Amino acid sequence: MKTFKDEDKRKIREFLNIVRPVGKFARFLKGKSVVIVGPSQHMLIEKQKDLIDSFDIVVRFKLEKKLPIEKKKASYIGTKTDVMYTSRTLPKNEESGLFRKMKSGVVKSLENGGVSFYRASCPGEVLADEHQKTSQLTEDIMYTKVSQDPWAEVLRPYALGVKMAKSNSRLAPQAGYFGLMEILASEAAHVHIMGMTFYFGGGNMFYDIVKKGRNIPVKNKHDGIAELRTYIMAHELLIDKKKITTDDVLLSIIEDYCDDLPTKVICQRINILCGIKASKK
Repeated sequence: MKTFKDEDKRKIREFLNIVRPVGKFARFLKGKSVVIVGPSQHMLIEKQKDLIDSFDIVVRFKLEKKLPIEKKKASYIGTKTDVMYTSRTLPKNEESGLFRKMKSGVVKSLENGGVSFYRASCPGEVLADEHQKTSQLTEDIMYTKVSQDPWAEVLRPYALGVKMAKSNSRLAPQAGYFGLMEILASEAAHVHIMGMTFYFGGGNMFYDIVKKGRNIPVKNKHDGIAELRTYIMAHELLIDKKKITTDDVLLSIIEDYCDDLPTKVICQRINILCGIKASKK
């Protein structure tokens, strides 16, 4: 059975204090029920539109060019989107053609989806000495760039491999983990987590390029195991302060990880839970 040292929990507590939302975003989340909807293939097994859209706030990841939600998926994952997390940042040069083209495409989609907050993780040097930098993307959409560095530092002790542990870019959070930990650190009253596995693959419902049978922890770019471990500690630290619930798939993953099941076995079980056949090799 996995156990966590007091020192590890202290570091996670400090991290949550650093990444706690501030300003308008903090006030937007305070006291609300929030559902975090990830892209795992298992979200297309059961129609949950009514459940998802019943939450005060709906959070999604990296769909800034895919809003509004297409009809064939809407009955499963809902139509509402209030907060969008991304690893995509708008170019610095606001006079460039790339900026205008990208802003036009992204903003139109965000507006069509009813998004109020668009939050992007980016390298710390982009923000100088600030952790967060917010601007008004449109009259109705707040755009915030958030430094990746606090996430890199908290993941470093649990990362797989020396090369990864030395590189902040390799330890940069996936958009899902970035959003999840920030929402947990907020003063939201209830956080419900769906469609997240902390593992690469799992049959991302939006991108065909992700092989459905390829469900392995990400070791070359991100570290899904480190992210899962730190999430579990955060959950334990916060459970007395707010209601935190998960779907059955993530609950099963957490139980398997805490029971010390081999990573390969956990991945196989995820595929089964997601209704995905293993790839032939």
